[in-house]
Amino acid sequence: MLIFFFLCSCEKKDLIEPLDFFDTSKPERWPVCTGGCGGTLSQGPSNVPPPESAGICTGANPTSGSLCIQYTLIAANDVSLSIYSPKAELIKDLVRESKLPGTFSVYWDLTDIQGHPVPNGVYRAYFNVGGDVSYGDITVAR
Repeated sequence: MLIFFFLCSCEKKDLIEPLDFFDTSKPERWPVCTGGCGGTLSQGPSNVPPPESAGICTGANPTSGSLCIQYTLIAANDVSLSIYSPKAELIKDLVRESKLPGTFSVYWDLTDIQGHPVPNGVYRAYFNVGGDVSYGDITVAR
């Protein structure tokens, strides 16, 4: 009988540890859009800088209903916006495509990939523009 073992020479920097991935003791928030989603991007208080090539803001957060996330690109780029659980599990991809410069709005209906409502809690949204990543926490409180 032959048994094969495959060893990974992965370094810790290549792995995602849920506690490293999602430290809820220091919530990260994008600013709320001035005038609501569809309005202008806020330059107000935020502890999360957006990627240098984009701006991002959200609707009211915490939220009990569908949440709008608005972003502006200053140049054409590949964009992804994904929601993750505190256990670093993908909840839903909201955007994954190439975009031209402009302002875009996307709504998260507070459901997972299968369309099931997510429980109350804190989720992390990752915004990737051409490899430059920013993240913000979204609190669901129904």
